[in-house]
Parts: sequence; structure tokens; C-alpha cells
Amino acid sequence: MSAIKTVSVIGASGNIGAPTVQALLESGFQVTALTRECSTSTFPPGVNVKSVVFASLDSRLIVDACVAVGVKRFIPSEFGVADYKSGLPYPEMAGAIQGKLDLLDYLQSKSDANPAFTWTRICTGLFLEWALTVGHLRFDKAAHAAGIFDSGDEPFHVSSYPFIGKAMAAVLSRPKETANRYLVIASFTASQNKLLHVIEELYGQSWTVEHLSGTEIRKAAEKETREKGRDAGIRPYQDLLACFLYADGMGAHAKPQYTDNKLLGFEEDVEDPKETLREWLAGRI
Repeated sequence: MSAIKTVSVIGASGNIGAPTVQALLESGFQVTALTRECSTSTFPPGVNVKSVVFASLDSRLIVDACVAVGVKRFIPSEFGVADYKSGLPYPEMAGAIQGKLDLLDYLQSKSDANPAFTWTRICTGLFLEWALTVGHLRFDKAAHAAGIFDSGDEPFHVSSYPFIGKAMAAVLSRPKETANRYLVIASFTASQNKLLHVIEELYGQSWTVEHLSGTEIRKAAEKETREKGRDAGIRPYQDLLACFLYADGMGAHAKPQYTDNKLLGFEEDVEDPKETLREWLAGRI
């Protein structure tokens, strides 16, 4: 497979898009940001900007357009927390992620019909910045309190936005090794207790801990999704995700040996969460 030199990024000014653009530039790629006509986003020097009329947000239509113009690699922006093709952590999560599964099947069918077109699906684990700012980790810095699922020792993969950008640049720098593959990456492997320990060290005092039952939270979320379906909104699905990541016995996949970091040229536990946690405590993220 020939080298990839030019990369177009949709959502190039977003939380993941912006650090991805920076990482691509630093890796020597020619980068084009595809933006809406109404966009006022600005980009680093060296980024080409093209306004695009997105007639639909259907990812399959974007895939079709990529195939038509000879794109070599497509990386979908779905960044899951598990290999859903091997089985869902909870059946009730199907409604929230079915589109991801359908897109993966569609990508493979297009690659089968057009061997020059390839894809890479990247599993990042938990977005650290997102999990802190929306409260998914159950850390409340205003109240100096934490909600800890079960023992709090269950391991799970975590990735920062900048690391995800670097990983995508590394994928595109290794087109042969990463073609038509599902890759697991992680800045580090953590647990709620490990992250809380760092937070308390930075803060200088202990936080109040409330112990949560993963089983009870899971059952309540499952009941809500069964009874309300899509009308339940996003909260029960986020609760199911939290149980999958933090509750005892559910995160068995989150072991360092199960990442593809080394394939991409990274060590395991490549980042220390301390600086990100420091920035969050200071209100800078």
C-alpha cells in the first residue's frame, strides 16, 4: 500500500479534530479542513480550508463520496469503548450504537468491493477531558466529592484528546499495518480510585466518597431503556456505559496488553493524567 500524504478532516475544529489536525501537521501530512459554509473556525498555518455543503449527515454518503474520489483510508468518528462486533456489554445499549455497527459493516462492504479503499476503527476508551467536564467519572470538584462504583478498582482505558490526535497520525503513517483493522489505544489504564488519589494529592486533602452499586445503577438504566426506548434520552445509556467501565467485573478488556499502542509506536501508559487533572481542577478545561 502506497504512503498516505494528504488528509481531509471533517470536524477539524472540534475537541478531537483540532488536536488531530495539529498532530497531522507535525507528522508532515498535507491537511485540508472540510467546513460548513457558515463556519467561522480558524486553523493553524498550513491547513487548507474548503467549504462543503453537507447535504446529509449520513456517514454512508460521506463514505460513498470518499470511494468515488479515490480516498485510500477512512477513519470513522465513533471511537468506541469496546469491540462491539464481539458482543455488546449490555443489550440495552444497542439503540445507542447501532449506527456505529451499521457503518462498520458498510465500510467493510465498500472495501471488499474496492480494495484500494480501506478503513481503520479506533477504540480510545474513555475521553478523559469529556468524562471530567460532564461528570461522567462522578467527580464533583465543587463539592469535593466522588461517587465510586463498587470497589473503585476496576481498570478501564482512558485517552486524552491530544493523544487521540497523535494516534490517528500514527495510523495514517502506517497504512499497511493498520488497514481494515479495529485498533485499541489508550493514554493509560486507570481506575476511579487511582484517578481520585491523584486528584486528592493535587487538591491537598481527601474528598468525600459515596459508594455506588453498579448492579443497582445498571438495573435502573436497563429498566428505563426498556420502558421508554429512545424517549429515555441519553442519561440511561451513559449510566450503562459508566457501569461497563467502572463497575466490578465489567472492564476485563481494559488491560494494557490488549492495546495496540506499540503497533503505533507508543508505550503503554504513554501519558500521566496529573496535568490534565490539574487543569480540570483549575477550571481550564
